[in-house]
Amino acid sequence: MPLINYMFENDVVEVLTAEESNYIGYIYLHIVIAGGEGLYHTLGGLDVICKNFNNEKVRVIVWINDFLGKIETQDKSIEDYDEYKKNETKILSVIRLPVYHNDLFKKDLADMLANNRTFNEMLEDTKVFIMTKSRCKRMQKEMFEELDKINYHF
Repeated sequence: MPLINYMFENDVVEVLTAEESNYIGYIYLHIVIAGGEGLYHTLGGLDVICKNFNNEKVRVIVWINDFLGKIETQDKSIEDYDEYKKNETKILSVIRLPVYHNDLFKKDLADMLANNRTFNEMLEDTKVFIMTKSRCKRMQKEMFEELDKINYHF
């Protein structure tokens, strides 16, 4: 939220998309919707961000993270939540993070993120065990396949 507050208070989107900035693309905001106890908090965050960055140059990519609990239930999908419906025109794509039940996948991902490393850095590090590299390569492939589904021609 500190970054979002900074962006809002300093009109970052307007500065970047102003004619004199010569920026001709879009601003992509990635928002994570977490399942479990964080569901309604993160849905609220989606709503706030979409409301505060209501600019035709802003595109939102929603990441579904079911790690702490399911977002979709038998009677409700992400598209059924009011926060999604209100902002549907601003949402470019929904990406589903793979859920790993094996503790080693979870540990490898947590370690990578805690050490601010990328998948490529993990794969190139000679000190990383081969099975850790194998799991990182699989996670990278699965996440990149999800990213490839984004239709950037909105």
